[in-house]
Amino acid sequence: MTNVIDDPEKFSRCSFISAEINHDFKGLFNVKQADCFNINSVCESNLIVQDYKSIHGNGRRPGSKGDDDLVSQIFFKSKPPKAVDVSAYRCSKEDFKQLIDGEHTMYCLTGKGDFNQAINIGDPIKLEGSNFIKCKIYKQEVEAKPYAKNPSIISIFEYPYENFLIIDAVPFFVTAILKSLQFPECKPNEVDEKKVDITNKTYSDLSGEMQWPFRPKINVINTASTLGDGSPRTNPAALTFNINKILNGVPTESSSIIPGGAQGVPLIYSWYYSRPEKSKPRDTFMMSEYEIITKPQTSELINYQQLQSWRGGPSIKGDDLEDANKRNRIAKIVIEMKEKNLVPPKKPGGGPDKLDPAQCKDVNLYLQRKRSGDYLQIKSTYDFPTLAKVDANQSYIYQLKKGPDAAEKNSSTTLHKGGSLKDIDITGEWKNKDWYKKRTYFVTGDWPAFCYATYNKINCILTCKRGGKGKDGGEDKGGCSGYAEKHTIFRNFVD
Repeated sequence: MTNVIDDPEKFSRCSFISAEINHDFKGLFNVKQADCFNINSVCESNLIVQDYKSIHGNGRRPGSKGDDDLVSQIFFKSKPPKAVDVSAYRCSKEDFKQLIDGEHTMYCLTGKGDFNQAINIGDPIKLEGSNFIKCKIYKQEVEAKPYAKNPSIISIFEYPYENFLIIDAVPFFVTAILKSLQFPECKPNEVDEKKVDITNKTYSDLSGEMQWPFRPKINVINTASTLGDGSPRTNPAALTFNINKILNGVPTESSSIIPGGAQGVPLIYSWYYSRPEKSKPRDTFMMSEYEIITKPQTSELINYQQLQSWRGGPSIKGDDLEDANKRNRIAKIVIEMKEKNLVPPKKPGGGPDKLDPAQCKDVNLYLQRKRSGDYLQIKSTYDFPTLAKVDANQSYIYQLKKGPDAAEKNSSTTLHKGGSLKDIDITGEWKNKDWYKKRTYFVTGDWPAFCYATYNKINCILTCKRGGKGKDGGEDKGGCSGYAEKHTIFRNFVD
């Protein structure tokens, strides 16, 4: 088997599969057995073994250090010349942490071609490798408590007036930070008018000088894939999304565009996309031979429970998950695998033995189910600009579940006709697919997911919870920011 990392531009999306297995199932499988994990996928080979023994950048280490290696394979401080040792150009997680607050230009490794096209059965598999492109990386440290001391957080958004977030696993954490912030005023000469809708300028009658304090609008988009993910389920109508439930004494008036004078907290809306989501067989996002359909239960909706169907060809075993959220949790998947004797025994030295090759096909469905949690949500983020351009004015498709009080009746909350997500511009010149793409972010606390979103040219926000000293005085493994009293937020932006 050829290792593909000596030349970064030969890296392909298949190179992520072993990283996901290593991240989700640390120590459970022998990730040197890469050929076992490409069954029922579009990846016939080209998988990276998690076995880091020689040159930096050649392979990945097992365990949490493998996540570090993946980061350094996607992010580069500058573009390396051809045919050189690229190790000095790579950007590690530690390099990310050492960045000063603000925006930085890096080079990111991204895939070639159209990312959302299914490869027809029988067609040659064309995973053409990767390109280097410039990407903007923004870093912001935020106080763990109180969040409202961080007014510059508005800069996390490239276009601050309105944004759309597809949130993986950390919605309560994310919204707690966002809705407790105060946003500073901006004067006209300090604002790129292309980034903020001109019609939302406001004027100060007291000073006579035109100023631009504004109240950003943040739309949390919940879909079948976000609700079918194996992380603890989030109710799109949960009180945490209510802007009137705010900490630290920040003004809560939903009737004013500019509460508290020249500062304002964001308007947060939680939407439910009520349509099924489908990943076709051999779709290049999932890299799977399965057709994967996630949809609301056909019976009365109970706690936003999602049905997920996995279907392959005649020789590929599928499954129907009545409650995808519960069935796709790692603990549940491991229990199901152990019940079918699909977890390899430990070797005398303590590590996992290799699987019997006859078991690989059965194991792969379980591994793909877990991998689908992140990848289907990233795919939802990729698809959202296309779907929203067509359906954002259909309130029965994008259903408002939580927002400021009386949002539908209050024009200052910037909702549209009938309480819809957006009006449709018939000229096609405003709020088109590109407008949404520049304002749509996948939000995660997971470094491999951050890397895969970047590889697919999807804007992404990574939230690193605070990490200080553990009880024994050592590193606190529960956080990745490196600071005891601060969270760290990273944002990529791929224009």
